[in-house]
Amino acid sequence: SHVKHYVRIFAEFFDKFFGNFPEFKDWMDRQYAFAYGEQVVVSPLGRRRRFPFVPRKDNGATGRAGVNTPIQGTASDFTLSALVRIHQQFKDLNEREGKAVANIVLTVHDSIMFEFLPAYLDEIKEIVRYEMEENLPIEVDIPFKHDIKIAPRWGLMDDKEYEFNLTE
Repeated sequence: SHVKHYVRIFAEFFDKFFGNFPEFKDWMDRQYAFAYGEQVVVSPLGRRRRFPFVPRKDNGATGRAGVNTPIQGTASDFTLSALVRIHQQFKDLNEREGKAVANIVLTVHDSIMFEFLPAYLDEIKEIVRYEMEENLPIEVDIPFKHDIKIAPRWGLMDDKEYEFNLTE
């Protein structure tokens, strides 16, 4: 049947993935056990998630949350940390220029929307790149990369024509 076919494909994918990253599999197993045993997990930056009421049969939900929480929580902590630093950089830039050059508009998950004067594009891009990729709240051994999209309006964000054309 189709279901068995897809189960086999997924199993092969995970076997290959964990074969390439055995340390990650070991970490996942430890997190899974820790979530059930201690009923709490902690991210590298100290974000805690408690599991005070673990039902007898939760089909692995607590273990999966114990693995997911430190990953998603750390990504969120990194984004929020960068957001605070970018805000300060923009505040300093606005004061230096004596006008509103750049502002943070909103955040959605791990995305941050800015508005800025087009003449400052290169400076804004460098501030964001530095704060998102280099000035991290903890030391890490992996590179962090961010994507940047630029458009004159939110509705045009995925329109490639406007990606770097700020004349409109």
